Amino acid sequence: MEKMKYTINQLFEYTREIFPLDKFPEREEEMVRIMIHILDISRYELSLIFYKILQDDELTSFNNIIQERQTGKPLAHILGYTYFYQDKIPVSPQTLIPRYDTEHLIEVLRKHYVPTSEISILDIGTGTGAIAISLHRLFPLARVKGIDIIIEPFIESQKDLELDSSLLTIEQVDFLDESTWEDLGKWDCIVSNPPYLDNHDMDILDWQVKDFEPHTALYAGEDGLIFYRKIAKFAEDHLHDDGILVLEIDHKHEAISQCFDPVIFPHRDIKFDFNNLERVLILKKAQDVE
Repeated sequence: MEKMKYTINQLFEYTREIFPLDKFPEREEEMVRIMIHILDISRYELSLIFYKILQDDELTSFNNIIQERQTGKPLAHILGYTYFYQDKIPVSPQTLIPRYDTEHLIEVLRKHYVPTSEISILDIGTGTGAIAISLHRLFPLARVKGIDIIIEPFIESQKDLELDSSLLTIEQVDFLDESTWEDLGKWDCIVSNPPYLDNHDMDILDWQVKDFEPHTALYAGEDGLIFYRKIAKFAEDHLHDDGILVLEIDHKHEAISQCFDPVIFPHRDIKFDFNNLERVLILKKAQDVE
């Protein structure tokens, strides 16, 4: 777009022309995020100034972001952050971008524990640390640990958000290697949004995700269950009796549920997201399992 004078409203119309809805279904929301980013204002403030004319430097920033976005590069990677629950989380191409759907895990635990709970929570495959950080915010007296094979994104999130509490920690662990489990101890709650895509899921995966996000954070073997099987085995010894598992799931929820021994985990429930899709599996460990 050549340097001319454009209002915010005109730029919204422009993006509707160059971003087809079938390829960019969230274009309206993304435009809001772009404008908020460029102008450093709130959503409410943006709603009041749709006929504001952008300054030259603001228009340059807009053009640069739009050009990158047309390649399919996720907006979160372009901006360097995304919003998750109560925080603005730095993102990295090394890890999966935190999604709104995953906030359902946080909501499940918010309803299960009181804010002053002195519990222990392990976040398996923490990535950017979004889940662990959100739980640390909700339960400031809880001991929260994130584990992952890559820890730099979590450390960056802690630094960016100025979170230096000894109750929020990260440990580098290759969770698929069972020899790394020995020193992880026992927990009151284990939470995870693990990789869970199978071969078919990868074949039909949105092109922007497939081309720009790490497959190691998405793919979980031919049937998509590798991590769930490992979590089930880990939880048998590393989850306290009466403790809970809170896991993100998808359409394979029945197969996922079968990974967990019904004697050890007799109590289970599924929570749906706002699209009425299975999103969270909750399992409670039995007491005094022989």
